[in-house]
Amino acid sequence: MRVSTECQFPHFRERFWAPACWAKLDEGGRPVSEDSGGGMETAFTRPAARAHRQNLKSLDLRSLPRDDGPPSELQIRREKFAYFEKRCSEVADGLFLGGEAVAKSREILRQSGITHVINCVGFIYPEYFKDELTYITLRLQDTPSEDISSVLYDAFDFFQDARSVGGKVFVHCSQGVSRSATLVIAFLMWKLDKPYDEVFAAVKAIRGVANPNIGFTCQLLQWHKRRHAEDFSRMYRIAPHSHADPLYLVPKLLSGRGRGCLDPRGSFVVHCDTALYVWWGSKCPPGFRVAAERAAEHLVRYEAAPQAIHVRHGEESPQFWEHILDPEATPDGVFENDSYTRDFEVYYNAAVSSSDPIHRGVVASAQHQIKEAAGCVSPGSPNQRSKKYRRSNEDPNEMGEGIPFAASGLKPIHTEVTTAAACNSPAAGGGESPPHTPPPRPPPRRLCLPHR
Repeated sequence: MRVSTECQFPHFRERFWAPACWAKLDEGGRPVSEDSGGGMETAFTRPAARAHRQNLKSLDLRSLPRDDGPPSELQIRREKFAYFEKRCSEVADGLFLGGEAVAKSREILRQSGITHVINCVGFIYPEYFKDELTYITLRLQDTPSEDISSVLYDAFDFFQDARSVGGKVFVHCSQGVSRSATLVIAFLMWKLDKPYDEVFAAVKAIRGVANPNIGFTCQLLQWHKRRHAEDFSRMYRIAPHSHADPLYLVPKLLSGRGRGCLDPRGSFVVHCDTALYVWWGSKCPPGFRVAAERAAEHLVRYEAAPQAIHVRHGEESPQFWEHILDPEATPDGVFENDSYTRDFEVYYNAAVSSSDPIHRGVVASAQHQIKEAAGCVSPGSPNQRSKKYRRSNEDPNEMGEGIPFAASGLKPIHTEVTTAAACNSPAAGGGESPPHTPPPRPPPRRLCLPHR
């Protein structure tokens, strides 16, 4: 087969190949060129041609025109994120949604009139303008397993407080897509009493990148269903929201009910269609009880629950046990739940270094319980009784336990000094007092060890 001597690609020849390569062909069909001496040699054996062939390695296809076709889904997504990156989207009156780029831009916040900010990613981004704006910081992970429903009502309180003073709230996470959008959608679902689909479509039309993850979506659907249920009985356990924020106590919905869900170390909220209870155990820290009372107030405010009934461990009524679907239970059947131990340990470790008096109160209580369990402290020991008696000498009308001294039937340890002894004392000028002879000490008693 012979190759035509005419070059079919002149531009390619001029740019990448030596002119000698397109000379005449020999009998074998290979291009040849004539040298100055008249002899024939193949073009591929010439050094100049071999060096010029190296230009093929620098072939740049970007200079060639091409038709890319329609943009891919990835390109559309990138362009959309770039468009909304620095936009402060107003999804409702006084309620804005955005990402971190807006949160750190004081100029954009000032143009939108922002006065309050909810930071959903406190473990990554700080409160950039905490001296000028009012902040609430949450530590939420953008994962389906994150419990975002337990912080909804705290965010609602923040929204309501800001709107009551004419403020504007900006809610942000990293990109204004999932976490912050979930809080905004939930608030609008409650405020407008609309289902998730309608509110999500309205928010999506304003901020095109809003898209809560599948876990947050399921939680909002279940939360909306719970709010409109008619016959129900639910229990909430007060626990740290996460190990990243152990002092932030929130109500966490329990899957079961009954005395097995209770724990004397904690506080619980029982919500039924006809009653609302706040229960706290005998070893419950003050912070847990305060968080339970706040959770009950949220249920009254946002779910139209009845006023809460406060119940202490050991004072439960039969109606209480019926509402937790365990009518035969008794206070003696409430024990420590091993599945809660990790949360209590995380909270205690954080409370030690806390400056909040509500959380600091748990430290002394926990230390006292540990000493009692170890046998180091006995409430009725002789040493403690003697301390109470000595304190009673300073105030004869009060004992350590609030019992009048005259009614106690006990004699004070420190008796008054007699007049004769006072006259014989050196301070009174009565000369030296006679040497004091201590009473003889009784012989030590032997301990009787029991026979094994």
